[in-house]
Amino acid sequence: MEREGRALVFVLAKWDLVEDPQERLKELQEEVSRKLPQVRGAPMIALSAETGRNIDRLMPAVFKAHTDWSTKVKTRDLNDWLAMAVQRHPPPAVNGRRVRPKYIAQTKARPPTFVLFASRASQLPDSYRRYLIHSIRESFDLPGVPVRLTVKSGANPYADGEARSSGPSRTAPRKVKAAGKGGNKKPTLGKKPAGAKPAKPVRSKSSGFGGSKAKPTRARPVSGRKTPARPSTRRS
Repeated sequence: MEREGRALVFVLAKWDLVEDPQERLKELQEEVSRKLPQVRGAPMIALSAETGRNIDRLMPAVFKAHTDWSTKVKTRDLNDWLAMAVQRHPPPAVNGRRVRPKYIAQTKARPPTFVLFASRASQLPDSYRRYLIHSIRESFDLPGVPVRLTVKSGANPYADGEARSSGPSRTAPRKVKAAGKGGNKKPTLGKKPAGAKPAKPVRSKSSGFGGSKAKPTRARPVSGRKTPARPSTRRS
């Protein structure tokens, strides 16, 4: 049941047949606490259907276990508890450096699951992790409820520098490669580049479309020369 994350209530039936019930109950509680420390503090109800002893205590214990199993603790209260727990019992040093718990938060309930962020989390001893779990159970009154605690390292969002920028990244424009093996080619005269629009004709104000017309000119005689006269064709 603890592996499945369920709350637990111990019920001792036919208690009217047990000799010295008080002493036997104390022995069972100590044995459970020693063999099942992960559910330490689970309620133990000794009842008897024959005499009706402690029958009225069974269902209230079940309801309380369900309520504890569904508990959600505020993050502020958790971090106040963490400061006191670390001050009372600091984490041990590993290779000359101490593991530093930073903050804690609850991620889910049923069962209560917590995440602790700390420096060098992978080197936190299991014994200190068990100490934190037991302290959570005692401080927040969660008897018999399995508690899950995961230790992680706090990730720095700026660890990779500009590789994790929030805005869209911009790249330099790529150079257009010329076709062929000779590298860049000069443009050829008389050929229009692909996709170019034809030039629009210019409208003239004086002569209309197509531009102004050229006026005819008269030939002028060359200075110093005479034009020979044509012979007359009239008869005398």
